[in-house]
Amino acid sequence: MPSSFLKKHKAACLIVLATILVAAAVSMLVPLYGEICEKNEYSGEKECAAYHVFPYLLVSFGQFLDYHGGAVTAAATVVIGWFTWTIGDSSRAQLRHTRQIERAYLSAMGPLALDPAGKPVHYTLEVSNNGKTAGRLLEIAVEYRSLSKVQQRPEYLDPGYKRVPYRRDFYPGERETKLSFYTYPDDIPDPFVYGRLWYEDIWGEKHISSFLIKIESGGTTVQVNEPNVHPEYYRWD
Repeated sequence: MPSSFLKKHKAACLIVLATILVAAAVSMLVPLYGEICEKNEYSGEKECAAYHVFPYLLVSFGQFLDYHGGAVTAAATVVIGWFTWTIGDSSRAQLRHTRQIERAYLSAMGPLALDPAGKPVHYTLEVSNNGKTAGRLLEIAVEYRSLSKVQQRPEYLDPGYKRVPYRRDFYPGERETKLSFYTYPDDIPDPFVYGRLWYEDIWGEKHISSFLIKIESGGTTVQVNEPNVHPEYYRWD
């Protein structure tokens, strides 16, 4: 039985254990033999017959079950159903936890390419899988935006925005350094690169991974955590 089940149902397990101990203690106090005495209607004297206590109790208990069979069956069905449900619930929770640990985790980064004169040319999207199982990239979105506008919703959330289909499998530890290129804008001052990946894990569950990247001097890029930024720029699941 999983340790998580024991922890979750500790009280019920303690009750069952206590019941067993009480039954054992009571059995030690019950004598092995007893007597059933009846008064003889002719002699007026008591006539006693010895009997084993436990067989008598078993027979009496059997008669009780036979008389109340319907109610006992219903109660047993309820108890069995409850235990079945709790074990199933514990198993489902364990499965969800295992999938959360073992699933794929795709993330994006990438450098800014410069021309010989040091002028920015394009941003190169890099994608890697930091999870323990394969993940399938489905769609991507990459945009530029100035720092003054990162308080607004990302553009890829706008109605009618067209994500770019990009179907590719990423195995654990795999990294694609030149997935796609995005021309550097001349009309956006101090631009940030932002975007989102849509992908699925080996169980078919859909996930997202968002990123917001600051472009520094020399073309280097770093993940940023600027204040007052819309939370969708960092959302992932």
